[in-house]
This record gives sequence, structure tokens and C-alpha cells, in this order.
Amino acid sequence: MAANSGPATYLMSWTATTGPSQTLFARISGANDANIANNEYRRDFDVERLLDWSITTPETLPTVTSGSTSAFLERTSHKFNVSVVNDGVMPFSARMQIVLTNASATPSTVNIDSEIKTIHPPSTYNTNIGNVEALPLNATFDASSFSGLWNMSVRVVLDDGSGPVTDTYKEFDVTFSDYIAELIGAAKRTTSPGDSTTLFYTVKNIGSTTDSFTISVSSTQGWADTSLDGTFTDFLISGATTLVPIHVTVPHGTSLSDVDIISFSITSAGSGHTLSNTTRVMAGEYLEATVDITNDTTHVLPGKSDTIAFNITNTGNAMTSFDLVAGFTSNPLNWVHNISIDNTGELAVGQTVSGFIEVEVPPIQLPLVPAEDNAAGSSLNVYVTAIADAGSIPSSDSGQIEVRPAIVVDPGLPVDTIFLTQSDVLNAGSTIGVNEILGLNVEVRHNLVSDLSETIDANITVGNISFEALTSGGFNEADRWNASVTPNQTSGLTLGESFPASLGIQSRVGQIPLAGTVKIPVTTTPTLGGVHTASSVYAPTIEQNLSIVVPRVVNAEITETGPLDANVGVDTDFMFTFANTGNDRSDFRLEIVENLPSGWYANLTTTSPDNTILNLASDFEDYPAASGAHLSLVTLTVKTDPLAPSGLLQPLTVRYYDLDTGAYIGEQTMDIRVGESIDAALTPTSQLIDISPNEQLSAFVNIENTGNAPTTFSLSLDDGSYDDVSFVLDTESSVVVAAGYESSVRINIIPSADASADETYTAVLTVSMLDENGNLVELNANIIANITEVHDVQLTAPDTLVAVPGTVVNLPFSLLNTGNLVETVNINITVDGDWTATPTVQSFTIPIDGQSNGSFNIEIPALDGTDNLLDGAVHDANLTIYNPGTDEVYVLKKVQLIVAPVFTYTIEGWESEYFFHEGDNRVWNAVITNTGNKDVYVDIGYEVRAPGLTTASDDWIVNTGDSSTQLLLRRNIPTQLTVNVDKNAAGRSSTTLSTAADLRVTIVPADVDVDGSGELMTSLKMKRLFDTGYADKLQAPANDDPVTVPIEYSHIPYLNTAPAAYSIEFCGIDRILDISSLGLDEEDYVWNISLINLEG
Repeated sequence: MAANSGPATYLMSWTATTGPSQTLFARISGANDANIANNEYRRDFDVERLLDWSITTPETLPTVTSGSTSAFLERTSHKFNVSVVNDGVMPFSARMQIVLTNASATPSTVNIDSEIKTIHPPSTYNTNIGNVEALPLNATFDASSFSGLWNMSVRVVLDDGSGPVTDTYKEFDVTFSDYIAELIGAAKRTTSPGDSTTLFYTVKNIGSTTDSFTISVSSTQGWADTSLDGTFTDFLISGATTLVPIHVTVPHGTSLSDVDIISFSITSAGSGHTLSNTTRVMAGEYLEATVDITNDTTHVLPGKSDTIAFNITNTGNAMTSFDLVAGFTSNPLNWVHNISIDNTGELAVGQTVSGFIEVEVPPIQLPLVPAEDNAAGSSLNVYVTAIADAGSIPSSDSGQIEVRPAIVVDPGLPVDTIFLTQSDVLNAGSTIGVNEILGLNVEVRHNLVSDLSETIDANITVGNISFEALTSGGFNEADRWNASVTPNQTSGLTLGESFPASLGIQSRVGQIPLAGTVKIPVTTTPTLGGVHTASSVYAPTIEQNLSIVVPRVVNAEITETGPLDANVGVDTDFMFTFANTGNDRSDFRLEIVENLPSGWYANLTTTSPDNTILNLASDFEDYPAASGAHLSLVTLTVKTDPLAPSGLLQPLTVRYYDLDTGAYIGEQTMDIRVGESIDAALTPTSQLIDISPNEQLSAFVNIENTGNAPTTFSLSLDDGSYDDVSFVLDTESSVVVAAGYESSVRINIIPSADASADETYTAVLTVSMLDENGNLVELNANIIANITEVHDVQLTAPDTLVAVPGTVVNLPFSLLNTGNLVETVNINITVDGDWTATPTVQSFTIPIDGQSNGSFNIEIPALDGTDNLLDGAVHDANLTIYNPGTDEVYVLKKVQLIVAPVFTYTIEGWESEYFFHEGDNRVWNAVITNTGNKDVYVDIGYEVRAPGLTTASDDWIVNTGDSSTQLLLRRNIPTQLTVNVDKNAAGRSSTTLSTAADLRVTIVPADVDVDGSGELMTSLKMKRLFDTGYADKLQAPANDDPVTVPIEYSHIPYLNTAPAAYSIEFCGIDRILDISSLGLDEEDYVWNISLINLEG
């Protein structure tokens, strides 16, 4: 594939066999593929003969008519179809079958079949698998002879070759008629109580004949207008449509979710068939509230406030909440009203919630302001309106308010708020505090319609001073303020008269006031005479508040000045306090002025990130307590230049800012005093020196004086007292090094020839000094001598071994480690010709100068008739000694396995038993084949034994002169073995009545170096009659003369020698030659066989 050529697609096909858990592997390989991890794709699946199908839209089957329980069909010709998709894995044939059933018709069942189509399964390779093949099945029939109600069953008959399968797709009733109508009902709906709705029913004549319909209407709740019940529609021609309206009214007071069921039906005048439809109308939400103001008339006083109570009740039919609005029916000047709740929250039906309206009446002016409507006897109305938050008709109620007659004394404050400046606050903290003197114009006012000639008295007092902090705290701040009125009382005042007074205010001297608002109430209380009191004139107390607004002042301080003693060259932490000296909680940012010398380092750690202190309290926030909450601890970390001289005073400046505004507040400078430091550093602290035996090298350690003064360092070396490696300190025992300088120490390493690579040889150099406090400080550096590994493993094994085919040869070996480390090695064996060795790999751990022994068992294959194992053939056993961790090969050795000569054989024609008559001589031949790996001469030996025993028998004699006694057996060449045996006559043997013996024949190679020999056994038995090949002597002469074949039999006495009589007969005659296969007739070649010349 060319580079960047895009993907290529290849199709695989195979013949799948059914069964679960099958897998396909797709593999690719490329010569230059850099990533082979993605070269295989696996797909697991099951293979089944799955027969599955589905029907897709569109289809043209009839549907049940609206308002009826059956479909309607005209009595004409119809064509229906369904589209079938093969969802399985096997192709199948499909046909649609429509079965019409009517028990009262003749015939009662009608079958209509579509054409038969073959549908193939989809391909999983198809990327557009959604568009699988869907084949339509079409069925046509004439309905002119059908009438009335029939059942229609639509079936699909599938056959994948294993037999048809029938599935019912749809089943429904169908009516055949010329009068067909369609009724479309009205949708269900919800209507609020008191409202009406109209239901429209659509009637359409879809038959072929003009028809009229009787209307039937009913209503379960009686909400529907049933006046059309029993009336008729107009006549509708084919295809005509008419609308029938039914009016429904939900009565007031109907419960939420009550439902009326309106049943509407039509009956065909032509066929009498009825279509019906049911529509449900539900009562919806009716949201309404009842508002009730409980007070008939509320009397109020000028300058005062009063409340008017009301109740809200949910009088609708659903749970809801109501929004509330209050107001005055007129628009009086300076009157204020506030409603306690502006929403009722969710109210259940019938549930009530209560609230109130707070009304504030404007104070009396002198003279009265008519637009303020606060003269004695003035009257106006207040109302409350409720509307459901989801929307409803508003409900409301109102109540009357009437102003009482009143006489008041106005304190006459010139201002209601005094704003202090930051300078005022700072000055108050210095010496004088806050001092304010206000002139009061005290005035007698009234709203009476006519003046009553009587004087009044008045008291003027300062109430409890209160404080509201700008941020937090200040619960006792009012205790640090004082105020009083002079004069505090007067008498004999006429209505409208005024007189002067003074209000003096002071804060605590030498303390800044806390940020916030100080409220000082000034109260006037009139005392009326008898005339006024008898006239029901009210004399309410008047209270006016003077507010003093104290601004926020941000200030702080650091009191630490130093000197601070710092250790040289290391981090030293100092703690100091940061105080909020302002009058409010504040946020601060601190920073160090960057004017320190090079090599110096300093930083701050505060209670919050980025050198900030957040929400630090003011000192007076918790007055009079002295908790220290206005203090915050700050950590100053200083690291001096490592070579900074001892006793040096270094100024360090810390600045602080208002975090919110970034404004600079102040700074503090502290002196840092440098201390004395005695210290050093060794490099390296540990070093590894690679060194081979008999080699000398040196290691060096640098001493760096990291203190700030010259220092004397003492040196000592722990050499480990090793026998085979020496460490020698080649430097004076003490050295003096100036501050900031280095000195080098030399250590010589001297290994011997016996140094082991498995050992770790470590010397420790100790450098000691006295620090600035007189304490002993010791530093150590390790010098590690790593003796280079010398691998030397020697393998001892025989050079050759004799391999006898079919045996196991043991190959011994020994391993000697003459290197300088303990060796863990593997020894592996392979044998030419893939001979098996056990084990194939052995592992040994051999100490230095140690020896390990082992062996392999090699299985020599048995002779197989080939030339692979000929005498003297050589097979190499390959021994490999290697490091299992690195695969480094240490030793290779070959051991020759020389195949030894082996004699094996096969014998053919040797019987397990041979039969004799008394005095017989029998000769038989067998064929022996040398299957060994060398041509050999073999000696043939014979021995006759008593049957089943090892003792000799003379009942039979082997004629060795006529029998084979030595044979040359060449490999794989058959050679004849001849045996000549006589049966002794009675009286010539020691066991004349013995009728059996065992003949043992031995086959031994003449060459003693040849492995293997052989033995043949057979039974020699006497028998009265046995076959010696009589059939072979039956040769038909050309002149058809009789053929005489003598058959020998003998008498074998049993227990005694008395004469015996025998009966001889043929037990069966079989023709050996197949005459018919030669095209001849057996009747032309008939043998007559008979026994003649029987003795006796």
C-alpha cells in the first residue's frame, strides 16, 4: 500500500459450521511496520441456523375503522401487501397468506396466497446496514361475494429448506358492506367550572352508497346538551362529511378533577351498523380567594404607626397561592403602608392565612399641611387585593382609618445625621475625643380643629444610646459615648410655642470610636391639663434619633525593631506581632523592601496566603475586654549570605498596605545580626571505584568550608580491615580550610589477586570539627571499591559416548568456577537429529573455586529401518554454559555420540507348532531379516526340551547337518533359515509315551561387540491326522485319470498299548479355484473325491 493511500477493504469468505464461541482472526504483516501491536483483529461470534424476520412499513392491510371494532371493506377487488425483511442468517422463501373465516358462511374459510419470494440475509459488512432488503408480498382477491362480519388473519409462511414455518402477523375483524362510515370523535379536554366547551364529531360516508345516520348522545354528569339525541343527520352521498356539535357546560362549584363521560354514536340507516365514540370532559381549576379586613375602624395618631389585620381564605376548588397588594383608596401625602406578607404560600381549599398592614401617619407640622390628612378626625380607607399567582379574578376588602386629636412636643433636632471625617476619628484617638453641641428648637404642635386655652408641660430626655457596627463587634461601644439635653424640662407652654435647648455629645477621650453608626434618641413627653384630657386629646411621646456616622479608618503598626540574631547561611525564623490600630476589621498586605545585599534571602509567613492578614479585628471591637484579637503573629524567615561576617547588622524593612485599596499605611525597619557558623560539606559523600585485582587506584574527597570562619578539620579513615583490599589515607591527619574554600583528601586503594567481585569493600573517611557552640561535628564519606568481575567457568565432560539405539545414555559433566565471583549459570544441551535430552537446561550456583557436577540423560532412538542409526554414525551433543541474566556464553563443548552395532531381526514363516507321526522327519523353512544397523554373522543353536520345562528331551532330534547353523544376515535382506527334525520311534527315546516337546532356536551374532540376539520357540506335537499340504497334490491330469493322494495317519496309544479302531471321513470339500470368474461352468468341472484302501 502506498503511503497515505487510505484504508483498503478485503472480503473474507468461508463455510461456517454451526456452534457457539467461534473466532475469526484477521492478521496483517509489513516489513517496515513500526507498530505491530495493532496488526491483529479478533471477532468472536456464534454460528446458528437463525430463521428470523420482520415486517417494515409501509403496508396496505385494512385498519379498524374509528368508532368501530372492525375494519370495513367494500365488496370490490382488493390488493394487500406486506414487506418482509430477513433478520436472520439463512436465506428463506416467504409468502403472505390471508385467511378469512366466517362460521356461518359457505365456505367458512377462504385462503388467499401471495406470490413466493426468496429473501436473502443482510451482510454484516454492509456499512449502510439500516437499508436492508425488504421484499413486498402481494395478495389480491375479489370481495364481491363477501358480506357481513369475517375474521381476517394475515400470516407469513417461511421455509429455509427444513420445512415451512407459519407466523401470524395480524388478526382482526373485517366487515364487507356497501355502507361504510367513519366517525372521528372529539378530543378529551379540561374546562373550568362556570365555562362551556363544544365537542365536534365528524361523520364521513366512505362507502359507495348514500346513507343517513341516527344520532345518540348521553352524559353521565348531565353537563352535555343531549337535545340531538334521537335525531338524524342529513343524507350523505359517498365521500360526504358532516359535523355534529355537542355543547358541554361545567357547573359552578364542581370539584376539581370531576369527569363527565359523553357517549356519542351513530347508526347507519342502510346497514344498521353503529359507530360510537366516548369523550371525557374534566373540571379544571377555579382559583378564587376571599379577603376579610377584621377591623371596622382603626384609630391612629400622627407620627405613630398602627396595624390593621386581615384574613385570606382559598374559596376556589384547587390548592394555590395568592399574591397580595395593599394600598390607600386616596393618595394622602407622606402616609406609608407596609403589608406583612405579599404572598400567602400554598393554600389548600378552604384554608385561611392571616396578615396585617402597618400604617405610618406623618407627624404634625406647624402649621398643619392639609395634603397630609392628619388633622383630628381625618378619615381614609386602606384595601387588600388577592390574585392567584397563576392568574385569577382579583378579590379585595377595605377598612377605615381615622386620625385621633393629639398634642405633641417636637424636639427640634437641627439635623438627623452627623458624618464624621477620618481626621475627626484620628483626633478623637489622640486627645479630645468627639465633641458635638447641637441647638434644639423645641416646639408644641397639635392637630386640633379648635384651640383649647390651656398650657402644657414637657420633659426632654436622651434615651439609651445604641451602636450598629460597620462590620462586626461593638456590642459595648455605646458605653464609650455620652449625651444629655439642657434644659431637660419646662412648663406653662401654650400650643404653638417654642423654646431653645441644647444637646451635648462626647466620646471617650484618647480612644478612637469604632466604625459604624451611633444612634442617640431624644424623647419629648408632654403633660396635658384637665381640659385637654377631658376632651379626649392624646399626648403621645415623640422620639427623634440623631445618627453619628463614624467612617472606617485603616491603620496598623509593627513594634519590633531588633536586633534579631540570625544563624549564618541557614533559614532563621523570627516571630513579631502585627497590630490593627484602626477602628474596623481590615485586610492587610505586608512586603519586604528589596534592598538586602546579594546572597541574602528573606520572606514573610502570615495567617493568610500571599503575605496577607485578612479580617483582623480592631482593638475596640471587643471593648472592654483585652483579648488581643487585634494582634496577628507574623513569621519572618531570614537566610544570610553564607559568607556574611559574624556580627554584621543588616537593616530589613517591612511595609504594610490596606489590601482593599492598596493604600500605603506604614513600615518598620528591623536590624538582623549575623551569627557565627562552623560547617563543611564533603563531595562526594559516596563514590564507587571500579578496580581490577592487582590494580592500584586513588579516590579523592573534597572538604568545602561552608561556614564563615577558617576551620581546622581532623581526618580519620576506617579501612574495614579487609585481607584482600587495602585502603590507605594519603593526606595529613588534619587540614585548615578558609571560609568558602575547599581542600582535597586522597585515599589509595590496593586490591590483591584474591579480591572477590562478590564482596563489597568500603572505607569510611571521617572529617570532624568543633562548631560555634563547641560541639563535635563529624561528616562521613564512603569509598567503595568495586572489584571488576572475572568470569571463568570450566566445563569437563567426556569427548565421546557410545550410543546404543533404543537405550538412554547418561552424559556426566562437572563445572569448575575459577573466577572471582560466585557464578549462577545455566547449562543447556541440544543433540543433532532432535534427540531428546532430559533435562534440557540445568542451573547451578558455583562458589569461587567451587565445583558442581551433573548429568543429562539422552534418549537414543530405536532402529527404524533407515540409515540414520548405522553402526558408527556420529551425533553431536552440544553443551552451552551461559549466564541466565545476560545470556553471555561462557563455554561451548561438543560430545560425540557414536552409534554402537545392534542386531535386531524379523522372522516370517515360523509356526507356533509342528505336527509329527511317530518316526517322521519334517523339514521347514523360515525367512529371517536383519533389521539392525550392521551386516552380521549369526550362530544358530537348537535345543529340544520337555514341554513347558527347561530339561532336555530326546523324543525329537534336530538334524544339525541338514539345518542352518550359521548365517550371514545382511541388513534388510531376507535369508532362509532351514530346520530338519526327526521324531524318534517308540523305544528309542526315554519317554516313549511323550507326545509333545518344545524346540528352542537361538540366534546369536558371532561378533561379541554387536548388541542384541534372538530366540525362536515352537511346539513339536504328535497328532493322529494332520494336513501336510494334501490339497497342493490335487493336480488334475489332462486325461482325467484318477489322482491318488496318500493320506497318512497313525495310532497314538493313550494309557496303554491296546489296539484301537478309527473312523475316517471327509468333513468338507471346498473348491479353491473360482470357476465362474474364468467364464466356465462348474458343472463341466466336477471332482469326485472318495477314500480308498482303508486298512482294516
